[in-house]
Amino acid sequence: MLVKQTMDESQHHFFQYMLKQCRTLMPLLMLVLIMTSFSQQVLAQTGQLVVNLTDSLSQQALPGLSITAYEKLSDGTLKWRNSQTTSAQGQATFNLEGLGSGTQYVLTVRAFNNITSYSRVLTNTGSFAFQVGSLRATITSGADNSLLKDYSVTVYEILSDGTHKWRTSGKTDQQGIIRFDLDGLGSGRQYYLKAKSTLTGSYKNSPIITSTGNVSFKVGNKALTITLRDSLSRQALANKKIYVQEQRADGKWDWRGDRTTAANGQVVFDLDGLGAGRNYRLVSKVYNELYSYSELITSTGAMDFTVGVLAVTVLNGANAQKLANFRITVYERLSDGSNRWHASANTDAAGIIRLDLPGLGSGQTYFLRGSSVTDGSRKYSSDLTPGAVTFTVGNKPLNVKLVNALSNQVLADQRIDVKEILANGEYKWVTNQTTDAQGRVAFDLDGLGSGRVYQLRANPYKAGYVYSALLNSTGNIAFAVGNVPVTLVDERNGRALAGVKLTLIEKTSDGKLHWKSSGITDANGIVNFDLSGLEDGRLYTIKADNVFDQDKRYYSSWISKDGKAVFSVDPDKNYRLDLTVPTISISSPAENSLVSDKGFLLRGRVNDNDAIDKVLVNIGGVTAPAIVSNNYWEYSVGTAMLADQSLGDITLSVTAYDMAQNETQTSLVVNSIVDNARPALSITSHFNDDKVSVKGFLVSGDVSDNTGVRKLTAS
Repeated sequence: MLVKQTMDESQHHFFQYMLKQCRTLMPLLMLVLIMTSFSQQVLAQTGQLVVNLTDSLSQQALPGLSITAYEKLSDGTLKWRNSQTTSAQGQATFNLEGLGSGTQYVLTVRAFNNITSYSRVLTNTGSFAFQVGSLRATITSGADNSLLKDYSVTVYEILSDGTHKWRTSGKTDQQGIIRFDLDGLGSGRQYYLKAKSTLTGSYKNSPIITSTGNVSFKVGNKALTITLRDSLSRQALANKKIYVQEQRADGKWDWRGDRTTAANGQVVFDLDGLGAGRNYRLVSKVYNELYSYSELITSTGAMDFTVGVLAVTVLNGANAQKLANFRITVYERLSDGSNRWHASANTDAAGIIRLDLPGLGSGQTYFLRGSSVTDGSRKYSSDLTPGAVTFTVGNKPLNVKLVNALSNQVLADQRIDVKEILANGEYKWVTNQTTDAQGRVAFDLDGLGSGRVYQLRANPYKAGYVYSALLNSTGNIAFAVGNVPVTLVDERNGRALAGVKLTLIEKTSDGKLHWKSSGITDANGIVNFDLSGLEDGRLYTIKADNVFDQDKRYYSSWISKDGKAVFSVDPDKNYRLDLTVPTISISSPAENSLVSDKGFLLRGRVNDNDAIDKVLVNIGGVTAPAIVSNNYWEYSVGTAMLADQSLGDITLSVTAYDMAQNETQTSLVVNSIVDNARPALSITSHFNDDKVSVKGFLVSGDVSDNTGVRKLTAS
């Protein structure tokens, strides 16, 4: 053999020795080979898994921790299979049936903060590096930066559809640290932490977490400490809810939470981003169910939230009593003059409403509105100022009773309108009310009794509107209507004529006729007209057309006083208006005559186709009636009428009126002088010592005077 040929003796002995040893060890080697093959077959059936548990961040082994192996069943549930405790090197070995042959396993361990960490799904045998605690969060208080120990923290995942899903939770250790293992962290999935504010107990969220490693979560913010106070008394207000709103970029507000004040009126808020660019305001409903708003809040710290800066006592203008539980509306007057609704609320039991109006006292203008207790009309306050003010709603009432002018019977269910007479003589409609069963109605009219003037009108008899006298004071008034009821009758038989239209016509001093109103006679042939100014000499007539289907017009006698009037018509008679003016002349004194400044006598003639009503003499604006008899008139002008006249030319006028108030005027100029000269008088019919009859005789002579002879007497 080549071996023998090349080996020396020493080598040969060594080879022989080794061959002998191999023959000795061969049975043992065969046993090892057989056992190895058997062991491999067993391992192939049981699936050995060697787990090395380490800290994901420090890579240090984690000894003495219990690792549990769960089989993941086909329905996704986990079934316990085995538990092992890691060695000093952080190692644990599992023999898991079916591992490597299609069976799936998941490992769990509570390595940090007593939070369960899960491995990925395992399908193969061998070694597995189980790294845990991939996210290390340090939790501190935003209020004072202290570590939050033994503090609950929850993890949420933000899903692809934007919803948030709870994933796990735990408590921090004594260093304020909590460790998590979150699926897919660092591979596109997003998470955040949630914990309660130490100040308010409200939940706070961490920034979004997208990768493993170390993070810090400052829970909450520095405190905003609010003391709620009454703006006027400065008293702290306990047990009141305060809401917080955050201002959005578009200027609108989002609700962010609410808290209730303690006994000292204080409450603490923990507001995200306050002092870092985000802005908030406080809202509270303290008085009269109205919201009060704080100024804009931009920083943390302590501040007072004062409410009820305006205290309004609301009074009834009718009796000055406080109005409890009374509805008040607040309006803001805008720069363009328009008004905008701001709020509405009721007064409290004391008749007070407390308000907080943004910008009041700083350029913004507000006013109040309430409804009159008297008539429900809207009443407005003056512009408001901060502090305590009084709003008197309405005025003392004008109590109106609508009655018939002749019978004094009350008129129920009748509308009465009110108009205001303006300074320029124009009028403005104000309101209307309907009388009750007693014919009464009450009005609340602004400024009545303080210089403003009003007038009422009604049309109860459907014969035209009736107007009251001008009103300038409050109180009780009777509004009398229907002062001239006109009855239309057939003169032939005295039968009342129903359903006939009657028209009221006024004749003015210039002789013109003016339509005033009209109405239809009722079943009794009556139309109730209202004739105003009769006491001042105004004159009216009634017209009826085509009463007997003859296309004929009828006029009544002239009406110059209140009371019932009968208008009798006969188809065979004419009823025309008297439009013919009277005639008048002055017979003495003559034009440009001298008259005494102590007085003189006026005489003349007057005539009319019908009858004379009166003759009026006027000197210098002073008017007096003359005596009229048998178409003659005279008037003795005395010193009273001449008191304001100077010596010299005096113009006087005399006006005649007939019963239809047709008028004619004539005038005369006389010269007034101081008359100290006696009249000249002589007897021409007799001489001294003439004999005369004891039965009587006629004496005659001459008399003259520079201003005329007023009278001559004999004795």
